[in-house]
Formats: sequence, structure tokens, C-alpha cells
Amino acid sequence: MGTPIANIAEEGKILVKGKDASKLYGEGYGYILGDTLELSDVEAVYLAFRKTIKVLHKGRELSVAQLFKLLEENNPELPLVFTVYQDLRSRGRIVKPGFRRNVLFLYTKGVREPSDKVVYVIGEESAEFTMNELLKWINEAFKINKEPIIAIVDKHGDVTYYEVKHVELKKREELYM
Repeated sequence: MGTPIANIAEEGKILVKGKDASKLYGEGYGYILGDTLELSDVEAVYLAFRKTIKVLHKGRELSVAQLFKLLEENNPELPLVFTVYQDLRSRGRIVKPGFRRNVLFLYTKGVREPSDKVVYVIGEESAEFTMNELLKWINEAFKINKEPIIAIVDKHGDVTYYEVKHVELKKREELYM
């Protein structure tokens, strides 16, 4: 069996069909419907980077650089998310794209169980965010019963992870009197 082929369909979906779809899905990639696996941008780039798949666009095989450039046009967060995705996968973790471009779901109990952590990816250079934004991320994660993790990618591509356990801010009147 050769290298699986993924095709970028007209609507931009990245699809793998047949036995290869089932195999990749079993390894924790994409979402499957029948014999077709749909990969996210970050999954496709990662698998192409690892030479696990070949990606075709309009019948032509894309290099990893060409694929990255094509997908980054619609997803400017892709370089940062790819860095974190690759780091977590290299540690043997199962990771899937989340509900926004800068969010990943981390599965620590296996792909058949719901993810238990949500990873918010930001770049060190764009790491300025408000307290309200941080609290929004934390509340968002807790509302869907996930532990929030902030992943900050520095200019060298190194990732630092910050776990957030529980935050409770209260105004203390006696400090202001």
C-alpha cells in the first residue's frame, strides 16, 4: 500500500477516501463519514510534513511549503497552531482542531473519549490580550467541561504551556477604604 492521497476539494475540504481514511482516523486524525475522512488544515500540513500523506490540489501534488502557503491564505493562525500541534503530537498526544482557528482539543484519555483539555494558541509577539479575553477563554473552557491551557509560541518556535485550574476574582472593599 502506497502513501495515502488527500485531495483538496473545490470547497477547500481536504479529503482522504477508502481504507486510508479508516487507518488515519484510527490514528486520531480528522472526522470520518462513510469511507471519507475530512482533515483540518493543521492535520493535513502535519501529515504532509511527516510524509504520511500526499496532498493533491487540482490534480497536482503540493510540496509542504506550497500546501502551507495555500492553507495559510485562509487561516493566518496556521503557523502558530501547527507549531503547537506538532509539539503535542511529537509527545504522543492526540490533538484535534477546536472551535476556532487558535484552539486545539487535547485528548488525554484516548480519541474515543471526549477531550478533556482545550488549548488556546497564541504567539509571543501577539501575546498581548486583555484580562477579559483571558477570563472569556477560561470560562469558555469550563462551560464545556474542559481544562483550559494557554500555549504561547515564542519567536524561535518553542512552546510554553500554562495550565489554568480555577480563577475567581472578587472585589475586596476593605482594600479601597
